[in-house]
Amino acid sequence: MWSVSYLWIAYACGLAVLLVKGAMMKQSLGLPVLAYILPALVSAGFVGICLAIYPNEGFRGDLVEGLPVVLVFYVFGFLWMRLRKADGFCFVRAVLPPIFGSLMILAFVAVPAFNSNAFRYRNAFRFHVLKIANEKSTDVAETVLEIRKPGHYRFTAPAFGIYDFGLDSAPEEGKITWGAAGEPKEGATGSFPLSIRWHKTNRPVEMPIAADSICPPMLEVRDAGAPETVIYTVVSQLPRDGK
Repeated sequence: MWSVSYLWIAYACGLAVLLVKGAMMKQSLGLPVLAYILPALVSAGFVGICLAIYPNEGFRGDLVEGLPVVLVFYVFGFLWMRLRKADGFCFVRAVLPPIFGSLMILAFVAVPAFNSNAFRYRNAFRFHVLKIANEKSTDVAETVLEIRKPGHYRFTAPAFGIYDFGLDSAPEEGKITWGAAGEPKEGATGSFPLSIRWHKTNRPVEMPIAADSICPPMLEVRDAGAPETVIYTVVSQLPRDGK
């Protein structure tokens, strides 16, 4: 995959060789250069559309890793063109395989991404941490959950990690206490204050909380009809002062 990710260098060198050879042979380069760059332009256009719809770093990484394989389809197009007699379809034979290959690879990456819960619930929740406190054997976070997409949800707080001096707090699942707005009902939207308490198991009580050693609190979102399955994980932003 490391080699594949750097195939763009081979692609750029190929374009340079094409230009140099055309100049040496004093031939028109318009159609050959168009055949060479058109599949890349089509691929870049569709990738840009997908990332405009879903600008996710993981999705972007999958596309970046997969699309260089399109250069293999350039070889298929070249062979198809060379094995046939010169006619009016040389351009089509040169560009059709790489365009088809790029769209096929894009579909393999984009279709699962657009059908995932990560895409479906990408703007459904916001989770803000107002304060994090250390109370003896318990870590407490005062937070606000904003629900933007109605549904029948159940929320749980996974382990909250604080790492310092090689020690791991190894807390249990957090206990959620809902604020004045109460627990969100089915189909409810809006802001819901809540506090989460994690019981520490092996971190010294007197150990201070360093802002750079805190893993941001998260909420796991589950479908109330199937609470054993996590459909989305909402990660919070920590307070700037780390408290």
